[in-house]
Amino acid sequence: MRYVSALKTLQEENLLLKEDVHRYDLLYASGWEQSKLRFKFILQLDPDALNKFSLYMPGHFMHGAMSRGAATMRAIFESTFECYPDQAGFLFQKDLIGRTVFQEALEKHGEYNTMSVIRDIISPHMDFPILHHALIAAPKFTSIFANWFPEAYSLRDSYGRSLIQAILAAGGKCVIENSIIFASISHDQIQERDPVTTLYPFAAVASGEDGDLQKSFYLLRRQPGVVNGMIPKNNTSKKRGKKRKKGKAE
Repeated sequence: MRYVSALKTLQEENLLLKEDVHRYDLLYASGWEQSKLRFKFILQLDPDALNKFSLYMPGHFMHGAMSRGAATMRAIFESTFECYPDQAGFLFQKDLIGRTVFQEALEKHGEYNTMSVIRDIISPHMDFPILHHALIAAPKFTSIFANWFPEAYSLRDSYGRSLIQAILAAGGKCVIENSIIFASISHDQIQERDPVTTLYPFAAVASGEDGDLQKSFYLLRRQPGVVNGMIPKNNTSKKRGKKRKKGKAE
């Protein structure tokens, strides 16, 4: 705690600045189990530091730090999840070749050790939509996260999106890589609009440059009535009104 107090004093005296975090790679220096409080303080000093390349290891800090031991991995994830919940603690941050931090942790520490740490941090009572993040950023590990977080299937993200809505919003490759979940979409889900785009699933899967008309028609065949929900009621009433007037003239 005295080290954190010293850092706070330096900050108050303008002897420790936000840009110093990257300039001296302070995340690299403090990213250990025994210096967890220092790491968290420095992380909050420069919230963008995790997006910058480390000066002492290839790529971002998080990727290299996964080789520092399971205890350090836990300490780092506890801080990053607390500071960056919307980014899932940078668990799915990718390096230049597309490898995620989770993948690095999995290879260094194995599934049980890695997922036990994540499970301890993201407890069921938090209602954290971890599957939304995992299925979009790391679909090849869907079965692992589904096995450890079965309760997350029914959760919604901060936008109010269900799991299938988040997948459809991501579009293209994400839909293909999560084809099993797409195939299990229920009738009720087909009839529910996206809370952000207001699109029905059949329209969401067809939109964009990588839209899939075949999947769109599949959803329409299952619930053709959703098309009626896209026709404004005032337009329908006007058409009916015109027909009535025409009938009177006759």
